[in-house]
Amino acid sequence: MATVNLGSIKFNWKGAYNNSTAYVVDDVISSAGASYICILASTGNTAPNATYWELMSIAGVDGNHGTDLGTVITTQGDVAYRDASGLQRLAAGTDGQVLKTQGASANPVWGDGGGGLTSVQVFTSSATWTKPAGIKSVRVQLVGSGASGNHSGQGGGAAGYSEKFIDVSAISSESVTVGAASTSGNTAGATSSFGSHCSATGGEKGTASRGGKPGLGSGGDINMYGGGGNYQASESGFGGSSYFGGPDHGSDTTREYDTGNCAYGAGGMGIENGYTQYGIAQGGIVIVWEYK
Repeated sequence: MATVNLGSIKFNWKGAYNNSTAYVVDDVISSAGASYICILASTGNTAPNATYWELMSIAGVDGNHGTDLGTVITTQGDVAYRDASGLQRLAAGTDGQVLKTQGASANPVWGDGGGGLTSVQVFTSSATWTKPAGIKSVRVQLVGSGASGNHSGQGGGAAGYSEKFIDVSAISSESVTVGAASTSGNTAGATSSFGSHCSATGGEKGTASRGGKPGLGSGGDINMYGGGGNYQASESGFGGSSYFGGPDHGSDTTREYDTGNCAYGAGGMGIENGYTQYGIAQGGIVIVWEYK
C-alpha cells in the first residue's frame, strides 16, 4: 500500500520573499502587500514573475487612506462619494430632496426634485405675483375681460386667451394686470397680462348690424381668439364665449344681468332693440401654476 505524507499536500508558508532562498512548488511568500504561491522551483526570481509565482491574494487600501466607510460615513442618511482625492461624506439632505450630479468633474449635491406642481396663484384683479421659495417654472393662463352688450341686440365679444410656460429661476416677481369687468353697457373689454411674457386683449363691443369682435392672445406658447358676440335685430344677442366658458343666459328684456352668470372673459348679452337693459360682461383672470 502506498504511503501519503500529509505534510506534503499543504501550502508551505515561507514568510516574506528572500532573494537567496530556494523556493519549491507550493511554497507561499508575501511580497509588496500580496501573497504568491510558487508554481516552478527557482532561486532569485521575485514575485510577481508569472513564470514562477501565481497571485493568491492582494491587500486593499486600509482606513489610513480614507477608504474605511465606517469612518467616512458617520450618521444615518450619509452618502459616500469619491472626489479627486478619495472617499468623502455627503450629509443627509432635507425631506423631499434628491441626489443630483453636477457632471464628471464635480461632486454630487442634494437638490429639489424638478417638475412637480407645488402651488397655484389666481388673480381676478391686478396685483404683483411673487415667486414662492423653490419655484423654478410657471405655467400662466390668462384671458382679458369681455365686452358688455348693448340694448340694440348686439352681444359683446369675448376676450382672447394666452398660455405660456416660463422659466422663473432668475425672476422674483412680475406685475399682473387683469382686465376689469364692465360696469355699464356697450363697453369694450380690457387686456390682461403677466409681465411682458404674455397678454390677451379684451373683447370688442358691438357696432351697427354686428356683434362685438373677439380679443386675441399674444406672446404665449398658445394664443387664441375668444368668441365673437351675436347680433339679433329684434331679439337679444348672446355675448361671445371665452376659453373658460360661455356668456349669460337669454333675457326677457326687462332687466340687466350681472357678471356672476358669465365665464371669465365672456362677452355680455345684447338686449333686444328698444329696451334700455344690457348684459354686463365678466372680467378677466390670470392663473399661475407653480412648479419646482
